[in-house]
Order: sequence, then structure tokens, then C-alpha cells
Amino acid sequence: MDKPDDKTSHPPRKPAGYLTAIAVSLAGLLVVLGAADVIHADPESFHAPRWVVGLCGMLFVLAGAIIGFSNYPRIRLFLTALLLLAFASVAAWVSLMTDPEGWSGGAGFFSTSANGMIAKALAGLGALVLYYAFLQVTARLIRGNFKDDRKR
Repeated sequence: MDKPDDKTSHPPRKPAGYLTAIAVSLAGLLVVLGAADVIHADPESFHAPRWVVGLCGMLFVLAGAIIGFSNYPRIRLFLTALLLLAFASVAAWVSLMTDPEGWSGGAGFFSTSANGMIAKALAGLGALVLYYAFLQVTARLIRGNFKDDRKR
């Protein structure tokens, strides 16, 4: 298991940090279990494919794990890469697979369809940025650069 070293570790996490990590992960796990139909949810309540809903739940599971493993740079970086990949995949699905007519909100001087297209374009741009960040973090993992850049 990855161990914190003197150069990159921080003081041990306080119990509240672990409680936060557990709470965030459990909240995400409930969504994942609902998406997998382990916990039954009304199919009409899903407005996206179950795999997308499950991936959204995994974002919380991974975020909680990142909080829990914050003193372990290698593990934290790996989990961060997975989080970025999952988030980018959700944004890409929103951009590519949703109907622009189904969007609400936006600028009042644009039609509903135009607002939907703008939202889809912004989601696509966000997906590209997140995929780029995933590649950067993955390259850092491959190079073995686990330097802790966080400020505390």
C-alpha cells in the first residue's frame, strides 16, 4: 500500500475528514445501487440511462475516496484520474446524446432549441477540458510525479 512520505504527507487527517469522506462515498453508493437496481427505483424517475446515473453516483464515491486518501499522493492521484474520466464521460453524454428541446432555462432572447444547443456545446467543451485534465493527471502518474502541490 502507498505510504505517506515525509516530503509529501500532511499531518494525519482529523476524524471529521474521515466522516466527511465516508458520508460522501455512502451518498454516492446509494445512487450507484439505485442505478444498478439493487435498490429498486421507479424506472420513470430516471431521465438518463442507468449507466449515466451510476457514473454520477461514482463521482461521489470517488470524491469521498479522494478525501479519505488525501495523505497518500499516489492513490489520490489515481482516484483523481478516475474522477476526471467519469466526469468527462457524463459531460460528453450530455453533449452528444440529449435532446436540445428538453433543456430548460437559458437566455430569454434565445429560443428553447437555441438555448439547448448552447448548453450542449458548453457541456461538450467541458468534456474536452476534463478529458485533457485526465490525460495530464495520467501522464503525471506514468512519470511517477507524485509531488503534492496542495496548499494547506
